[in-house]
Amino acid sequence: MLSVKRRGLLLGAGIVVSSLAGCLGNRSGETNDSNNPENTTEEDNAITYEQCPDMFVSLDDLPKPAKEEANTAIENGVYETDGELILNEVLSIEESYLLATGRYYNMTVTTDDGVTRLRSEEVVPKEATLPVIDNGMETDVTVDLRIEHEGSLLLEDTITLRARSETALTDGNDYPYGQYRATLKIQTGGEVHEEEVTWSETSVEKPDQIVIHSDGVGWAGPDPRPDRDWCSWNDEGGLVEDDDDEIRE
Repeated sequence: MLSVKRRGLLLGAGIVVSSLAGCLGNRSGETNDSNNPENTTEEDNAITYEQCPDMFVSLDDLPKPAKEEANTAIENGVYETDGELILNEVLSIEESYLLATGRYYNMTVTTDDGVTRLRSEEVVPKEATLPVIDNGMETDVTVDLRIEHEGSLLLEDTITLRARSETALTDGNDYPYGQYRATLKIQTGGEVHEEEVTWSETSVEKPDQIVIHSDGVGWAGPDPRPDRDWCSWNDEGGLVEDDDDEIRE
C-alpha cells in the first residue's frame, strides 16, 4: 500500500498504491492413526522430489505430502515422523522461507532416537530494499530524510542531490519486510517544504523510486520482483515453471 502525503505545499496529484495433533509417520505410508494425513498415499511418499532453489517457497504450491508436514508443524508447532521428511527434499530447510497466508516461517529439523521433528517459527525476513531518491528538478536539493519501519526509526540522514541525479538509500544494513514511512524535508531555492511517503515491502513487491518534482514528490513503483516465479512440482516430483506470477498472500 503506497501513498504520498503533503504538508506545507499542495501536491499537484495524490498517489495511493496501493489439525492436527502431533503426527508420527514414515515415508512408507505408516502413520499414527490419531493423526493420519487423509490424502497422502504410499505412491505419494515413494516419489523423489527435485529441490526448489528459491529463498521463498509458497506453502500452497508444495507437493501434497510436504504440504501436510508443513501445515502440521505450523498449526501444532511440530510434525514428527520415524521415516524421511519430505519437506527437506523439496526445499532447503536452512535457507528458505515458507510463505503461508501472508506470513513467513523458518522451519527447523531435529532428529532424536530415530524420530525426526519439524518445527516452525514465524519470522519477518530482513530482505527489504529501500527505494532510490531521484531529483527530477533542474536545481540541486538538500533533503533531511527520516525513514521508519512499523513506527520504529531506521534511518535518519541529510543528503544533497544534484540536479537530475539520484541516490540509493540502501546502506548495507538488513531491513525487514513490512510497512515503511519516509519523511523528507526538502530545501531548494531558499524554500523548505515537507513530504511524506509510505509503502509496503514483501517478497513479491519492492519499492522503486521517490521522485522529487518542482510541485512535490511522486512515486515510481512498486515493482514486482523480477525473479518471483514460484516453485511448483509435477506428478513425478520434478520442478515445473510457474508463468502466472501470482501474488501469494
